[in-house]
Amino acid sequence: MTEPTAKPLPRKTLERMDQAWDRMSADYGARLNLSPESECYLQLAAQVPPSQSELKILSLGTGPGFELDSLLQRVPQARLTCLDVSGKMLERLQQRLAETAGQMETIQASYVNYPIPEESFDLIVSSKTVHHLLDDVKVGLFQAIRQGLSQDGLYLELDDVCTKENMVALRQNFEQQAGVKEGGDQGEWNQNINVTVERELELLQQAGFSAARSPWSQLNENGYGVAVFVCQK
Repeated sequence: MTEPTAKPLPRKTLERMDQAWDRMSADYGARLNLSPESECYLQLAAQVPPSQSELKILSLGTGPGFELDSLLQRVPQARLTCLDVSGKMLERLQQRLAETAGQMETIQASYVNYPIPEESFDLIVSSKTVHHLLDDVKVGLFQAIRQGLSQDGLYLELDDVCTKENMVALRQNFEQQAGVKEGGDQGEWNQNINVTVERELELLQQAGFSAARSPWSQLNENGYGVAVFVCQK
């Protein structure tokens, strides 16, 4: 089969993850045209059955926490552990969701090497973040996530995806820029490496989840978009 032709992408000045997200903390939603009411976040939350239980939820790369608003409407008693590399993003999260202070813990750390306690969470969520990681790093993260879930736990992922042609171009661009920097192979630089829905499902299956599916996805005319993934331990 002929490989898709990769259209070269423009080069950009790269920032380290913590610096990039500190800078974008003030206007993240406006910059990306996102809000807690955006369809992608509603679709993510729709995968969680309503419950009054104190579900233990770990949010990876939480950012301003737009994914949490609709989740908390469905599981209002949830206990949240929110992890992000950006201190300023965590400050904004705490300001936005101040009413949940008694049920939320924040941790400033990179989720790539954070030691997720085994069988400790009913739900682990990541939102628009793991597309900064190489495939093998993703699989390692997914394995840690799976081990961190309780026996009947779920991993929910909302992430940026693309067509196969764009996937090839993004990977080539990464190898020429972030890939040659120290820490580039561990997602320490803010550069996208989106993959297709099909490829993400392959990586999730490689990590050992008993089931992985994508109930919702959306691509624009340029071949970029978002998708929701649901994985059972």
